[in-house]
Amino acid sequence: MESDNSARALLPAGKGGDSFVEKRMKTTITILAFLFAFLACAKAQQGRWGKNSLGISAGWQQLKFLDEHASPLRYEGTTTPLFGLNYMHSGARTYFHVKAAGGIGSANPSRFGARNYMARWNEKDSFQYQISSLFAHAQLEATYLKKLNPSSSGPLGYWLGGTINEQAYYADEVANMPWLINAAEFSPSFKMDYQPHFRHQFSLKIDLAGIAFFSRTVYGLFAKSNKDNNVVAYLKQGSRLVYADQYRKIGIELNYTAHVSRRIALGGSYGLKWMRYSFPKPLRAVDNRFWLNVNYSINQR
Repeated sequence: MESDNSARALLPAGKGGDSFVEKRMKTTITILAFLFAFLACAKAQQGRWGKNSLGISAGWQQLKFLDEHASPLRYEGTTTPLFGLNYMHSGARTYFHVKAAGGIGSANPSRFGARNYMARWNEKDSFQYQISSLFAHAQLEATYLKKLNPSSSGPLGYWLGGTINEQAYYADEVANMPWLINAAEFSPSFKMDYQPHFRHQFSLKIDLAGIAFFSRTVYGLFAKSNKDNNVVAYLKQGSRLVYADQYRKIGIELNYTAHVSRRIALGGSYGLKWMRYSFPKPLRAVDNRFWLNVNYSINQR
């Protein structure tokens, strides 16, 4: 019997799964780019942008993480497309923004990627399968800021306040075990915006985790209880109230908005989030995401 009659790997380092994700990302970005180009061709109407707006977003996300408690391998989780809904109030002295986002993709070791295998029973019969983990992300974020400088001080604005953020990451196979982290956190936030013209605005937002309720797989990897179900046991045994010296997070967001009419605004955002948590073993993660945004003004000034 030849050696290739046994189960063996067919493809190196995950080319198959990555190409599918890349195709979905390119399709989504292309559709949105055409939509933006079409709307941008509309003649901008006179009038100022309203204080309240609703928006939709679509984009791409990649989470790179090394969880030494779950696996010695570095993983990459990619979500394409990533969808978001938001509401924003932007007044002369106050800023309030609520956003819900989520998406589903795949997660694989950075070194191997998605792996395809084949078991060949004989010359005619064979069975092929792929090892690639499902990856899911969900987030709910609310930010409230107060302006530090007077509105008449020029195109630069400085804002200070706080952000409440609830985020969860899930993969169904990290070292053949389900993997889940969840963080409900409060972060002091600072935002600087630059508006050279009422139709164009640039902004930079920075937030640092101050306190968080962090949930993670327990030391034995699976919560056990003769009283509670698996979800309740996981939350009871794997959750801790942590502070900035235990859970470290830095979030940076760059944003550009163009008001193509008094009702429609288009733009793009890039977000970077760095996280580190050390109980029961070190977890390090970097979350990159890119958004294309469409906002609709509810009222006008």
